[in-house]
Amino acid sequence: MDDAFLRRLHFIVEFPFPNNTQRRRIWKQTFPRQTPMSEDIDFEFLSRRLKITGGNIKNIVLNAAFLAAANPGKVSMKHVIIAAK
Repeated sequence: MDDAFLRRLHFIVEFPFPNNTQRRRIWKQTFPRQTPMSEDIDFEFLSRRLKITGGNIKNIVLNAAFLAAANPGKVSMKHVIIAAK
């Protein structure tokens, strides 16, 4: 950020990226319980490989659900990977 802009702020709050454990928990909790999910979703892989924020994870989960709904079936790892691109 621009130094002049930062000087005008009274408070700066940093939100660090979640670590692997936190991301795995976010991935698991973001899918609603009633979501039909395939057994192939690898939360460990997603949390290790995609170093992203909780908001990004939420958007990917939503897009994966839409992809799965377009072709009736369960949300699969393929849907999640496509949604993440």
